[in-house]
Amino acid sequence: MDLPSNLHDALTALQAARADVAALESLTAEHALVVEALSAQKAKVSELCEAITRSDAERMALAQKLDALEGEHADAATKANVIVASLGVDPVAIQSDQATVCKSATELWAEFHSLSLQDRPAFYQKHKATLNK
Repeated sequence: MDLPSNLHDALTALQAARADVAALESLTAEHALVVEALSAQKAKVSELCEAITRSDAERMALAQKLDALEGEHADAATKANVIVASLGVDPVAIQSDQATVCKSATELWAEFHSLSLQDRPAFYQKHKATLNK
């Protein structure tokens, strides 16, 4: 950097240097805020990783309990078959079909009104008992 040749140039250079210092201080403050936010995010990530680890451990424990319960269920079914067989009755396979969900009259009427005119009579005949309540 060349030395200023007169007072005016020196004052101009001084003002430019002060502006540079102010900009640098502003950037330093912004950097400090970014570093602080990053530290907070790192802490949050660490906390979430710990929560995931705990959740995985709980999931594994529940999976083991489920396996044990399924084993007990199989044992109970086998024991039931032995008991039934000892009575001289052939065992019957139990079907675990989902029970039909009963809809309310309001839900059935809503479904009825959403059907085409051709499908309505068959739907009404099928659900007549519930719809007429």
